[in-house]
Amino acid sequence: MTDALLTTLSQDPATVGDGRATFVTNCVVCHGDRAQGNIGPNLTDDHWLHGCGIDHVVQSIKTGYPVKGMMPFGTGKTLTDQQVLQVASYVLSKHGSNPPNPKPSEPDRDADCK
Repeated sequence: MTDALLTTLSQDPATVGDGRATFVTNCVVCHGDRAQGNIGPNLTDDHWLHGCGIDHVVQSIKTGYPVKGMMPFGTGKTLTDQQVLQVASYVLSKHGSNPPNPKPSEPDRDADCK
């Protein structure tokens, strides 16, 4: 899939909506119901550790970062490529949403994603 196609799909309202449903099922425990962070980091701010482009977010979901507690596909469940793209699209849609009570940025999360 080309970067342009990934970007177009990531902005599609249906893709984002489907991603929200999968996020709620698989990611809320660690990232909160508004992606504000819980055990895992806040996904709505400008400070990201592993990049903030759609390709980086897709890769983070697919491979995870087990040493930091992020398992592949979040809960370890197998997601289709389409579901991974949908979740990544939802995550990116939450950037800058300023949810109440966000988890503070962590010192090692310095990739600026403004």
